[in-house]
Amino acid sequence: MKKMILTTYENQTSVKKDVYFLSVFYKPGEGVRALVINDNNQVQDVNPYALSLSITEYNKIFTE
Repeated sequence: MKKMILTTYENQTSVKKDVYFLSVFYKPGEGVRALVINDNNQVQDVNPYALSLSITEYNKIFTE
């Protein structure tokens, strides 16, 4: 698992949370989604653009 930062917006404020990347999948109507696990051990699917990834890491994970 790769540790990343998930950026979300709550009440017009940017919130950054540490998450661990699990997998990626395609969801019809929404496109590519990423599965992450947070500090509370809850799995959630998020938009991959909300994760802190370099361009090379993004291409490696989401285009292969």
